[in-house]
Amino acid sequence: MTDYANRIKADIQKYGVHIIHVMADEDEANFSYTIGLTEVYNKPEIIMIGQSQELHQIILNNMAYDYKDGRILSPGKLEENILDEYPCMIVDVDKKYFEEYLGIAVDYYNHKNFKVLQIVWPTQLGIFPNDKDAPDGFKKWQPILGKLKIK
Repeated sequence: MTDYANRIKADIQKYGVHIIHVMADEDEANFSYTIGLTEVYNKPEIIMIGQSQELHQIILNNMAYDYKDGRILSPGKLEENILDEYPCMIVDVDKKYFEEYLGIAVDYYNHKNFKVLQIVWPTQLGIFPNDKDAPDGFKKWQPILGKLKIK
């Protein structure tokens, strides 16, 4: 096991989660995702795109604690109590995005047979990236990595 894999494993053992941050470049937004939620809680990993690294860290850590307390996230559902007063959509991430967005998790688990949910956040006006009124930049900086089915 590499030093980095050992660090991931140590974080998972200590905190129940390890969080990967990928910084933005001129073509794509920054994003962050979890490793360990599947292993520790038997729940899907989580990815967020387009917010600050600091906010991603807070929300993903909070979600790990919520999983520990029994919270269940359902794809296609608007979820409260993730991002202050804004409801967020939960999307089941399509495996075709795993290599591009979740490569370290794929390497860690040594397969793609795990689930990942994306937390999709709205603008302050409650507009989501898939809404017809969504600004083009917002769509670019928060791509939706699966089929959006609202329940």
